[in-house]
Amino acid sequence: MIIIDDERKTVEGIKECLNWADYGIVISGQARNGRDGLELALQVQPDIVLTDIRMPIMNGIELSKELRQLLSETKIIFITGYSDMEYMKSAFKEGVFDYILKPVDIDELECVIKKTVDLCEMEKKNERNRLELEAKVRESIPLLHGNFLSMLVLGEVGGRDLIVERMKYLSINLPLDESNYLVLVVNIDDYTAICSEKQPFELKLLSKEMLDVVRKAMDDKGIIFQLTECELAGIIPSPTAQGVSVAEGTGVLAQTIQNSLNSELGLSVTIGIGEWVNDVEKISFSYYRAMHAVNQKLYRGKNQIIYADKVSALNEMGTTFGYKIYEQAYEALKAGDIDKAQVRIDEVFDHLTRSYSLNYIQSVCLQFTAVIQRICAEYADNRQEAQLLDEYDHTNQLFKLETIEDMKQFVLTNCKKVCSYVIAGQDHHSHRIIEFIKSMIEQRYADNLTIELIAKEVYLSTSYVCLLFKQETGETINGFLTRIRIEKAKELLRQGTSKLYEICLDVGYSDPKYFSKLFKKVTGVNPSEYK
Repeated sequence: MIIIDDERKTVEGIKECLNWADYGIVISGQARNGRDGLELALQVQPDIVLTDIRMPIMNGIELSKELRQLLSETKIIFITGYSDMEYMKSAFKEGVFDYILKPVDIDELECVIKKTVDLCEMEKKNERNRLELEAKVRESIPLLHGNFLSMLVLGEVGGRDLIVERMKYLSINLPLDESNYLVLVVNIDDYTAICSEKQPFELKLLSKEMLDVVRKAMDDKGIIFQLTECELAGIIPSPTAQGVSVAEGTGVLAQTIQNSLNSELGLSVTIGIGEWVNDVEKISFSYYRAMHAVNQKLYRGKNQIIYADKVSALNEMGTTFGYKIYEQAYEALKAGDIDKAQVRIDEVFDHLTRSYSLNYIQSVCLQFTAVIQRICAEYADNRQEAQLLDEYDHTNQLFKLETIEDMKQFVLTNCKKVCSYVIAGQDHHSHRIIEFIKSMIEQRYADNLTIELIAKEVYLSTSYVCLLFKQETGETINGFLTRIRIEKAKELLRQGTSKLYEICLDVGYSDPKYFSKLFKKVTGVNPSEYK
């Protein structure tokens, strides 16, 4: 606030009568006439001017006229007497906010000041809100542009009239009369692998850099925008009469974009070029054709430029692979014969022509995954060996692949891995079974163990278990069981705390006479003599 009055006592009294800081006010200067007061106001630009009406050189009315023109937001409060009330009528016409009568009453002054401060704070708050809103609108314009363009290519805006209305509102520079339009899509190859190597902020930076490079390469030949994290879409307009020549130039433009991204960012990208349409309402058709072209990287490989008008439509009707071919692959892998398994795999992938979708080919690969998991499940009996059984990880890796050749090699690699696993397993699988049987007998020798029970525990026939055990150990299952029981009996006899019939029961025999006879046969002495 500044104070303008030619009476020094009045000015000093106003400065001293209130603690101005309590009201959030700083008195930033004072003047003794309207002219000096105007200069001071222009220098300080105060929120409040407290001024007398009657002053030399320039009175309060003249001062308020000048301030209204130069500092329209400043609040003017007059100090006036009853005799000046006629002046006040014209004063309010010049934007005076309020007045205080002389002699100044402190309560009246405080009331007017509070009211003025409240108004100033409200106006400042409104101005801050307005500026913040304007800033947010300015910041959101690119986002609004991107959202609209994304909806436009996806066909989600509505009819032509609504499209035109929104384009004008957002000041989108796209010609509307007698124009053709084409959409191209720039898709980052191996984006899932890139995501696993970079932090989220690095991916955002990469997206921005990619957009900047493509904008520069396009050189105002169209509108480019971010569609997804790994995709940009461009809308290219051309006058109807120049459609053919511009169509040829589109390939050159796509090549320029691809070369720029390859060299400047080290990115491999696949670019799909849609077909020309003759209305903004049909732009979505060109986009979906461009996406169909991008999806052909499945067959054509990465870092390609693919034209939609050279790509056939999908046709998956009537072609499926029967379960027999997967059963044949299973039998080959189970036998450890990778060559025979590869014949089956080649046979399947040779039938997968360019008329099949990514989802369909992934489903075929998953059939082979199921075969691999089936074999692993039959062989694995601990967590370390069960790593091949991590179906989630296996499927996740498959779904990151983008070309049919990569998928075929993925299937072959895993088939070779499972073959090696099977071959190695054939050498020690039998050993694991025998070790399990031995451990079972050593722990449960006191039970009524039979060969039938043991065979059931390892899911094999009794004859095969007997043969396998004899081949691995050189003794029969019954012979091994008898040896373990006699060793345990000898241990109990040496302790000398149990009676003979108790020891007999403790080692798995119910007939003490039979136990004694068997003990002498094995050790050469009867239990009593041994003890």
